[in-house]
Amino acid sequence: TSFNRGLFSPSQLFVADEYCNRYCVRDCARHIMCMKQWLKVEEAGMSTWPLMMYSSFRFVQMHVAGKKPNDRSVFVLEEERDALVNIGYEIAELAARNIEGFKQVFPFGQPKDDLKVNIKLFNLVSSMQPGQSEKGVASNTVLVSCMERAALVNYQEIYHLFLTQHPGTVSSDDYSPLTPAHMLDLIQKCIDYMYELHDYYLDEFVECPLVLGDHIEAFWSFLLVDLQECLNMCDDVIAKIQLFHVINQYFCSQPTLKCCRFHTNILELFGPMVEEYIGCIGNSLTRDLAASLSAEDWLPSQQSGSSSAVDGCITALSSLDSFVAKLAWPVEEFSLRLQEKVFGIYCDQYVNMAKYTHERLISYLQQATLTVHTTLPVEVLCMLNTLLHLKAQVLSKYSFTQRSPGLAADSTPDALSVLSEIFLSAKTLIIEKICAPLLSLLAQLSLHDLTASFLAKLKLMMPGKVSCQDYRCYLNLTLHLFLENITLDDFNILVDWYDHQFQQIQSWLSTRPPFSLQNVQMESIFELVEIIRDSFEVTTISEAQLNSDAFNSTQDRMRMEKSRLQLLSSD
Repeated sequence: TSFNRGLFSPSQLFVADEYCNRYCVRDCARHIMCMKQWLKVEEAGMSTWPLMMYSSFRFVQMHVAGKKPNDRSVFVLEEERDALVNIGYEIAELAARNIEGFKQVFPFGQPKDDLKVNIKLFNLVSSMQPGQSEKGVASNTVLVSCMERAALVNYQEIYHLFLTQHPGTVSSDDYSPLTPAHMLDLIQKCIDYMYELHDYYLDEFVECPLVLGDHIEAFWSFLLVDLQECLNMCDDVIAKIQLFHVINQYFCSQPTLKCCRFHTNILELFGPMVEEYIGCIGNSLTRDLAASLSAEDWLPSQQSGSSSAVDGCITALSSLDSFVAKLAWPVEEFSLRLQEKVFGIYCDQYVNMAKYTHERLISYLQQATLTVHTTLPVEVLCMLNTLLHLKAQVLSKYSFTQRSPGLAADSTPDALSVLSEIFLSAKTLIIEKICAPLLSLLAQLSLHDLTASFLAKLKLMMPGKVSCQDYRCYLNLTLHLFLENITLDDFNILVDWYDHQFQQIQSWLSTRPPFSLQNVQMESIFELVEIIRDSFEVTTISEAQLNSDAFNSTQDRMRMEKSRLQLLSSD
């Protein structure tokens, strides 16, 4: 209760009032005497209740100055005025000392409200000092100075605690630069102090929140000095960025501290460092990718079916993307600039991978010879998967830039255009290569033309119908390889292959006049159409895609030829 902390009980107060009235002891003198005794108690190392000091000083101040500062009472003794001024200096010094060491004097904000009353007492005494014309502004200025000194005291206490826990790091009298690991520990202790300040002292500064904000800014400014010295002595960029991540994560989690003066200084300090680090990662990825691609065996990986080098590069780029997201840069303009820089690295790496893959694909296709008894090498399918994945990655990045307002990644559309051209060229080359056995079969059918020379007809392997069953086996095997190994089917490769076969048949038919096909040719073409249609019906191609223009044109020509044959048979 209040009585246990020094105040009189009602009965004690009655006795004291009666004594003062009987012996003509003025109330003002009585309170001044109490304050002098309390100051002696404080000098002896014991603590008093600040509310008693505040109440007594407020009583004497109102008695001496009146309710208005310029209304001087004629019933006040000069010695009381002098005593109030003299004791005011001592109380101001005591209150300032308590405020500067509030973490030690009022540990964890206890006793509750004592620090708040101490601040009110300090403001009251400061406003009574001579020469304070604007008492509110002046007292706040003095209070801010006290809180700045308190910030220094608290930071030195935390620093010495750190030195105690890490003996031999630096001399206790020498503030030499710390290593990043030690600086990280010191930063964490400073953050713990901020949480302690918020949990236990926030209510004490409810009447002067700006003063507490200045205290926090001053506290972090002392850490900034040690942090800059640590960064100047350290060459490990990753360790530096780890320090930034810890600081930035805390300040971003505190709405009142986000983008404050210290936080802004940290962002300006680490901004160029982060940009340089991302650029170095891009250069390192370029070198690593070139070395990996040169040693690539183009065997499909279990993860995506594409090359292992490309999978590794995509994983590294994803890590870079996660790194930028984890930074959580609070300034939107700089954050967008970092994302644009990462997107540029993405696009450069994807284009380089696609160009190299395309070159290797051309080389493999030139060396490969396809017949109805052979099929595509697995390396070609791996390269096709690689191009498919690269294009899918760029498409996902492009859609992200379209959904992000303010993000202008100019390199993304250019990379998408280049990759589209590369993929279109690769798809055309592969389709032409896998259609080569069909061209050979059509060339054999050409030998049955009426206009074919006698020597050409002698070159037939066997007279009569050309066998298409080998082509059925080849087609089914190649389709099986595509369906088993191509992991992305969003680009109509099978549809284009299906159409290209009928376009080749239609082209072969268009070079022959109507009603000029021989029976062997008609039977073989009918069988080829049936084989191709049946083989592709079991795939993911829709009915509308199966009934393409090339298929319908071929069907029309063959129905016309069949009707002619039926007429000749009836005659």
